[in-house]
Amino acid sequence: MVSPQARRKIVQYLIEIKKLAKDRALKLVGLQSSTFYYKSQSTRDDEPVATKLTELSQKRVRWGFRMLLVLMRREGFTDTHKRIYRIYRESEGFKSKNEPIKAR
Repeated sequence: MVSPQARRKIVQYLIEIKKLAKDRALKLVGLQSSTFYYKSQSTRDDEPVATKLTELSQKRVRWGFRMLLVLMRREGFTDTHKRIYRIYRESEGFKSKNEPIKAR
């Protein structure tokens, strides 16, 4: 499966280098014209959320995601819980919480 971004690049190549008509290039690649003209929205930076999550998790080692989310909301972060949870999972500092408990 080829992504729409890759197909856009192929269409651009066919139009500019091979001098094909835009409609013909879109049909060859199998790309809709609306997809070709679509401009993605700017992505937001995850860094401020990640730094705040690591700071809070170092202060509150035993607290999980839900309590950290409550603290983030109190400090003014308005991001959705899904976004904050994705950043929480991707952060390296939280991997240690999943270590198995040692038997005595």
